[in-house]
Amino acid sequence: MPRKQDDMTIHTALLLLQEIIEQTEGEAGVGELRQMIARSAMGLPHEDRYAASVRAHELLEMYVDILVQPSGIDDVHSGYDWEPVYYDERLAQVWREGVRQRKSVLMKYRSEKPETTERLVDPWATSTPYGIGWCHLRGASRKFRFDRISNIELTDQSFEKPENWKSLV
Repeated sequence: MPRKQDDMTIHTALLLLQEIIEQTEGEAGVGELRQMIARSAMGLPHEDRYAASVRAHELLEMYVDILVQPSGIDDVHSGYDWEPVYYDERLAQVWREGVRQRKSVLMKYRSEKPETTERLVDPWATSTPYGIGWCHLRGASRKFRFDRISNIELTDQSFEKPENWKSLV
């Protein structure tokens, strides 16, 4: 039994590594990794491969939350106690898929004013409960609260994430 657990752990780690590389570097450099993932999955039953995939995504969310912290006035490290943000996880998942695939999203977003606008956004990163990306409507990088998104769709439009994207936020 320990061998099966070791195989699942290795498979989970490889899946997590693939997700991190895709989010930070794009498709470059993941070809060999995909071959390693395929080899690690060979001896695992479908339900174990699925469990490893779920765990890798959970770990990725933890990684992204640590790597990309919100910045600005609502920074979680500013010393203020902020109310929890409740949002529809399905909408946030579309955002994350846009980050992973480097595909723009079209969304309806309610600003603080409150006004609702339709925006085309290149999603660069996720820092739950925020998405960070380039807003084509405003022509600038923006941080979007997931609870203010009322509708979101993945588009076929690909984008290149700037190497200096963190300095643009």
